[in-house]
Parts: sequence; structure tokens; C-alpha cells
Amino acid sequence: MHAVVGFARGLVVLLLVFLVAVVAHAVEPPTNVHPSESQNQDWRVEGSLPQKDVHMISQRPDGVLVLATSSGLSTFDGQRFQSLPIEIDGHTDKVAVNAMLYGRDNDLWIGTDGHGVLHHTSSGTENISERAGRFNERVRMLYQDAQGVLWIATQNGVRRFINGRMEILPEAGMISDDIVAPIAEDGRGGMFFVTSSGLFHWQGGLVRHVPPGTPAAKSPVAIYRDPQYRVWLGTTTGVLQLVPRKNSAQGPSDQFTMVTKASVPSPVTAMVGDAAGNLWVGTRSDGILRLGPDGVSHWSSRNGLPDDSVRSLFVDNEQNLWIGMLTGGLSRWRNGALAPYGKPEGFHATFAANTLADNHGDPAATPAILQRSHFYQTWYFYLTVALLAAAVAVQLFRRRVQLMKGRIGIVLEERNRIACEYHDTLMAGFAAISWQLEATAKLFQDTDSAATPAAKSCELARSMVSHCQAEARRIIWDLRDTEEVTNILSQALYRTLASSHIQGAIETTLDVGGEEVALSPGCVHHLVCIGQEAVSNAIRHAQPSHISVHLKYETNALQLTIRDDGRGFHAADRSASRRGHFGIPVMEERARKLGGTLHLQTSVGVGTEVTVRVSFNAMRKPVNQEHHVIRWIGI
Repeated sequence: MHAVVGFARGLVVLLLVFLVAVVAHAVEPPTNVHPSESQNQDWRVEGSLPQKDVHMISQRPDGVLVLATSSGLSTFDGQRFQSLPIEIDGHTDKVAVNAMLYGRDNDLWIGTDGHGVLHHTSSGTENISERAGRFNERVRMLYQDAQGVLWIATQNGVRRFINGRMEILPEAGMISDDIVAPIAEDGRGGMFFVTSSGLFHWQGGLVRHVPPGTPAAKSPVAIYRDPQYRVWLGTTTGVLQLVPRKNSAQGPSDQFTMVTKASVPSPVTAMVGDAAGNLWVGTRSDGILRLGPDGVSHWSSRNGLPDDSVRSLFVDNEQNLWIGMLTGGLSRWRNGALAPYGKPEGFHATFAANTLADNHGDPAATPAILQRSHFYQTWYFYLTVALLAAAVAVQLFRRRVQLMKGRIGIVLEERNRIACEYHDTLMAGFAAISWQLEATAKLFQDTDSAATPAAKSCELARSMVSHCQAEARRIIWDLRDTEEVTNILSQALYRTLASSHIQGAIETTLDVGGEEVALSPGCVHHLVCIGQEAVSNAIRHAQPSHISVHLKYETNALQLTIRDDGRGFHAADRSASRRGHFGIPVMEERARKLGGTLHLQTSVGVGTEVTVRVSFNAMRKPVNQEHHVIRWIGI
């Protein structure tokens, strides 16, 4: 009962520690998570995308994502994909879409791959490219500036749609497929263009080439203006910032200074900024980078990104960062974790192309990516679990010890009860029989009949009863012995000799030679009984003045020798067991049980030496008592 109460009390204390840890986790402030510190979190969807190639991701005013694919437009509401039909000339057609843009009046501009630009309003859909005489144009990008002017990037160059008219800017040149973001505002009423011929600046109707201010500015592939109105240039080898100069001339090379911010091992494929001042950069074969106030952070497939080939970046209204990859499908970075969208999620895309922001070139949302560790990943959770496990182990061990002590106590109590019963019944009976036999022997002596067969039988019976009394006393002593069971033979011998009531009258010594070896308790018991019997026989029959007990440990065996300086006897008298003395046969029987041998040397007037020798290998084997013959009782 006390153990149960103690166990319950320990559990209550540990539960209080666990609750304190939970409260500490609840009030722990979130920490800013770097890409290398983030964790992957899967986000499952139902349904599938109509086509595997995603050219662009945008967002409607109601928050639903819109994806441009080779078979048209699709919407994604967070659970399933649905096709968004495009009507051209009164009928629905599946048109490959490369870019799209929601205007200020909730109208939709669609850039197709081969049909130019479509303008979708509540009254219908109109092809403004074909109306202007531009057929089979492949639109790369759509951009609407602060004045509401629509800028169009095609394979043939840059177009401007203003006041219902299409204007061509042939000075910039053609735009190849590797140009991922060709248009951005400069913040001063001008525009930057990236074409196959390099970086260009437009202002006031004039287009001028911007020479690279640094070797890293060669081969530009993207231009971007972030929410902090900073202009970024992405190239095949790095990321540069175009820092505006004060009191500069009119030339674009004088208005901006190119400052290298980061080097990339593969070409830039996408750029997007957030309100915290971070710039996220996608690369062709080296994952994503983040340029922030704390430096440059990098995340690749080695850090949990599904694929190193990033094709698009987009920030939605819920501060989620969407990442389109070449073979890794579509991933969403939500609260600092990347969740892949691939075949298991129903999204069969293996290629995601240019992803734009809103109609001003700014990101649709500005996420502050914060993440705190899950409770089960904190150090205090592990500490609590370890304490709980240790407490359970300690309580189980204590209960086991108490259970074993209880069982041992029951056994000892039963042994004491049996010893008391033997003492009160068996020993009393032996004493009564001994008294009767002594009275009968005295009658034989008084009648001069001591030499008759009846007198000899009476004397044999007296010897047998005396031996049985001695054995019964030893058994009772063993049953009532409450000393700790030992496997050290010398300790058991010393304890046995010290408990002898006649030790003071006869000098008894014990010496041990060699390195002592621990034995099994059963072997110790048999050897102690042999030594005790030899000492008892010497005391009862030899009248010695000194008894020595020598215990010698050898490499493979041990030897126990009991020697006295008493009167000894003739070797032929060992047959005295036939006349009622059984000490020697009992010792021989115990030695055989151990797999050893017993030798006895004696002569009249010299003393007696009893030696038992047992090998360690024999003592390790179990004793088979059925093979032993106890001759002295006729079995």
C-alpha cells in the first residue's frame, strides 16, 4: 500500500513538471526561422491539375489561386483544382497560357502562347493582339505600371498598350525563353527591360541601353522591384541592386549604381520580395536564396527542398510563399515550412515557369515568416519524458525489490515454522527414544547381558538415534539460519566454526590459500556440511587439542582439509558405520554430489586428516541425485 501511494505521489509531481513545461511552451515567443532551420510540412490536396506544366501562379481578389498551364487556366481553392474556361469569339477554347494579370477594374489580362493577349471583362473576351495586327505572338510577361499602362513582353520584343492602342518598342530587341522577368519600374517614371540584347531603360519615350557597371551584371535574365522600391537585377552569376544616385544626370547609367549583393552558382530564375525587406531568389540548379538584413541564407535539396531547380516564386494574400520547381512539383512555404505539391498530392506538375506578383510588380502579400519548434521537439519535452521514464523505472524496481523481499520473508517464516515443528515433535521423539534405549542398555549391563545379540542391537539403535539427532539439529539450524546466503566458502566456514559452542575448549583455526573463487550457494552448503561433520567427529571421538581447517584454491579446483591431533583410529574401523556411525559415509556422499572425492588418513595416536577435492568444472554441472546410492540406509 505504501509503495502504491509513493508511486502515485511521484506521478503527480512529474505531471506538474510536465504542465509547467506546457505553459512555458505556450508563452514562448516565436523566433525568426532561417531557411536552413525550417521544417517540411506536407499539405494534401484533392483533385489534380489538368496539365503538368504550370507557367505562372497568380491570385484573384477573392484569394483563390489561378494557375496558367498549357491547357488554359485553373483555380485552386486550397482543396481542389478546377478548370477556368476561356471564351474566344463566343466559344470555349483550351488555349496555352503563359501569363495573366488582374487589372484595377477586376478585369483579366491573359497572355497566351501563340494567340497574343486576351482581355476578359464582364462583357466578354477580346484579342487585342490580333486586333492590332499582331498574330501568333507568344507572350512572356504582362505588367501594369502605376499609371495603368499595360506592358507586354513577347518573343518579338516589348509592347505597350495605352488608350486602346498597341505601341511597339523595337529598340530593346527580342526576348528569349531564358529571360524570366523582363519588365520592372524604376520608381522614377521609367521602365527597365531585360532582353536578349541586355538591360535597357525606357523613359519619356526613349529607350537606352544600360551598360553593365560590373562584370557580374553581364547576361541579365530578370529585373524586379520589391515593396521597398528597391530595384534588383538577376543574372546568370549573381544578384545586384540598382541603387539610385542623388543629383545625377539624365542617363540611366548615371542614375543608378550596380552593387553586387550575392553570387549564385546557377542562373537566377525568379525573384520576389516581402515586407520584412527580404528578397527571395530562385535558381536553376541550386535551390533558393534569401537576401535579408542578416545576410544571405540558402536552402537546397540538402535542407529539405524537394528540388534544386526553382522556376517560380509567388507570395499570396495569406503570407504563403509558393515555389514552383522543375521536378519537385509545387511547394508552399507556410509559417516557415515547405510543403511539396507533387503526384501524392494530386499535382502532376514537373515544371513550373514564370511566377509574377500583382499588377504593379509588387508581391501580393508580404509575409513575416515566423516559426517555433513543435512542443515535442523542445528540450524540456525530452527532459520531461526522460524524468517520467526514470521515475517509472525506479518505481518498478522498488516494487520488484519489495515483492522479492516479501517472498523471501514468506519463505523464511515458513522455514522457521518447519524448524519449530521439527524441534517440538521430531527432536522430542528422538529424545524419548534415546532415553528408552539408554534405560534398556542399562538393564542389559545390570543383568550381565551386554554381550548378547539383543544388547548389541540395542547399542546399534542408540548410535543410529544419536546420529539422527545430530542430523536433525543441523537441519533445524540450517532452517533457522537467517544469515545472508553467501557464495564465499571461507565466510561460511568461518561463520560455522564461530558458532560452535565448544570452540573455546579446543583450538580451531581456519586459513585460506590462493585466490578465492565465488561458488554457487548449493556447493558452499555441501562443503560447509563436510567441514562441520569432520570437526564434529573429531570433537566427539578423537579428544583433540587442536583442529586446523585449510582451504586451498588452485587453478582448476579447490581442496578442503580438516586435520586434528587426536587419538585417531585404525583404517579398518571405517566399517564402524555398520555399527551405527555414519559421519564418514555422509561426507563421502556429499563429495560425490559435488563431483569430487574424499580421502581420509588416520592412525592411532597421530590424528585424523579429511581431505575433499572438487574441480570447478564439476561444481558448475547440475547434481543428479538419482545416480547416488546411499548404502547406509539401504537405498
